[in-house]
Amino acid sequence: MTSEAQTKFRGDVLLQEYLRVCTDIRTIEGANDRVIGLGATFVVAAATVGLAQHVVPLFFALPFAIIGVIFYGVMSYVWVFSLGGYKLYLEEEINRTIGERLLLWEALVPKRNTLNIARGVLLSVYVLVSAGIICLSVIQVGSGYGALASGLLGGLSCALFVLMVASWGTMAAAVKLTYTAAVEEHQRPTEVSQLAASEQLLAKGELDEAPLRRFLKLLWRGL
Repeated sequence: MTSEAQTKFRGDVLLQEYLRVCTDIRTIEGANDRVIGLGATFVVAAATVGLAQHVVPLFFALPFAIIGVIFYGVMSYVWVFSLGGYKLYLEEEINRTIGERLLLWEALVPKRNTLNIARGVLLSVYVLVSAGIICLSVIQVGSGYGALASGLLGGLSCALFVLMVASWGTMAAAVKLTYTAAVEEHQRPTEVSQLAASEQLLAKGELDEAPLRRFLKLLWRGL
């Protein structure tokens, strides 16, 4: 394969992978929106029925339902942020291949999110709604089943609540971790490149021929 053909092939592979990652991000975001919407509707409906009909057992499930819904959202966006880190790597590789900084979105995202007030408000709403559901459930369970039941529910719910809030930090870290891993994997030599380098050294007489030949033959058979 000529150098020009190899560059074109590399560009095509990078572009196809870039488009696949973009599709995966949109798919995950769409599924997350549907699950969050349905989950929030279920929690609100259950709380309304529980209060109106005095169905106290419903309140045992509500804290876990709302926290589970938000945990699902966090998990989804960890995947989205991880794909964002990989997408940043692909953008840099595509720009390097074409010799121009053409794709810039993932490089601009951190700058765009520096003062993202809307995101802070949204996260605050999640915290307040979750805390409100937990408090309401603890009060209702306490009125129906006593202090022991409400204490156990409150303790377990608060532990999960703290884990939920702490897990938000993994979203931002996912971008850097995935990007760094992609760069390291790209720099790691493949078996084919190692074989080519060994053949060049062998041709220069810098390596012992007999054992290396046997190794190369065995390795090529494995490939």
